[in-house]
Amino acid sequence: MNWTASQQQIFPIAFSIIFIVALVIGFLLKDKSYKIKTIPFLIITIIILVAEVVKQVRAFNTGYVLWSIPLHFCSTFLIWFSIASFGKNKLSKIGFKIALVAGIPLLISLLINPTSIITTATDNLTISWINFENLHTFYYHFTVLLFLALQITLKMPFPTLKDLKIVAIPFFSWMVTASIVANLINVNFSNLLYNNIPFMDSIRLNFGYPVYLISMFLTFFLLCLCILSFGTLIQIVNKGIILKKEQKKKLT
Repeated sequence: MNWTASQQQIFPIAFSIIFIVALVIGFLLKDKSYKIKTIPFLIITIIILVAEVVKQVRAFNTGYVLWSIPLHFCSTFLIWFSIASFGKNKLSKIGFKIALVAGIPLLISLLINPTSIITTATDNLTISWINFENLHTFYYHFTVLLFLALQITLKMPFPTLKDLKIVAIPFFSWMVTASIVANLINVNFSNLLYNNIPFMDSIRLNFGYPVYLISMFLTFFLLCLCILSFGTLIQIVNKGIILKKEQKKKLT
């Protein structure tokens, strides 16, 4: 794990808090209805939406920088979380499935190379209006991880291979849009122009930008397939367990 000194101090605390909060809420709400279980997610969604509004207002007041445009990969959680929290029945479940598939790559990135995601947000991190950018960057991403952890402990809808279309279409629609805008205004949204990970950027340097962009698409697509395949495996195992229980009841 490529963590800076400040990340080594703060990350274990942040991950521990997320783990404990997710376990406690998961235990308290495990037998509640789907509607009740969505309350913590609704609260998280409202918090990050308000924080984004504040971020955009501050950006306009201080001289808007194009980097502030919410076209980053992590900005899509504003959409997925809203669908999951405010959507009804089937739409809500679709939002949860997309949010989970998007959340796992974020978790992996924060564990392996967090600076590529949150830059130096953990340096001199204080709860102050003056340091709002670092504050927002840090808490936003770890709030997203809390959402992901709660999805697991509260056993919210887990995507399977059957959900490939409903997961892939929204995600890759963002990727195409962000890639086009990134090239038009020359802003490196989510490493879509170049990569701050040397191994990935070597593809662009050695084989050209089109090959690099295709490799980015393929990387996310393969990761998506792995997550959906895992979900399918869990579904098969759970069905097998249920069948065994039913067979035992019949025998008794």
